[in-house]
Amino acid sequence: MDFQTIVDSMGKAACIISVEKLDGGSYGELRIVTGNRSYMDTIELPINGVEMLKRTFVPDSVYTDYMPRDLNFEEACYQAAIEKKCIHSYAHPTRYDVWFDMTFVPLYPDNGNICYCLYIMEISFKPDAKRMSAISADIASSVLETCIKLQNPDDFNEALNEVCVDIRDLCDSEHCCMSSTGSRSRSSSNTS
Repeated sequence: MDFQTIVDSMGKAACIISVEKLDGGSYGELRIVTGNRSYMDTIELPINGVEMLKRTFVPDSVYTDYMPRDLNFEEACYQAAIEKKCIHSYAHPTRYDVWFDMTFVPLYPDNGNICYCLYIMEISFKPDAKRMSAISADIASSVLETCIKLQNPDDFNEALNEVCVDIRDLCDSEHCCMSSTGSRSRSSSNTS
């Protein structure tokens, strides 16, 4: 497959990410196989607020050569490359003062235990409310239910416990914890 032709046909910054599939459902190295000129410019000529660890793009480099390890990014790459799911995310990482609109598209064929996805991104300095609100109906409904439960509860702690149960169900997790923090006292405690 001609990865360079694929990324060069994209109108936004785009690259091909390879994900090493390991036994047991885990993954190894994530590499930036190649990128279009717009993507390479994000590394070699980064905008204010986005500082790269290295500023020279070298094809097939481990992605952590350019940015600190990001488990959310890795999970999206894993889901796209290995599980063959289309993933969209809109995020504001704490280490950068910008917003990322990211799309991960699975690619075929795999090369043995090396799987591929197309990563397309757009960077902006201000949040876009329309992009932020583009979430599934299930999540929107859950957020609305949470707001209603917490609006005027008779027993606030019981309402928090209900919200914890809802979050666990939504995320299919075994545990959920809510903590309250005091910025002045610099303290925190488990609330629910």
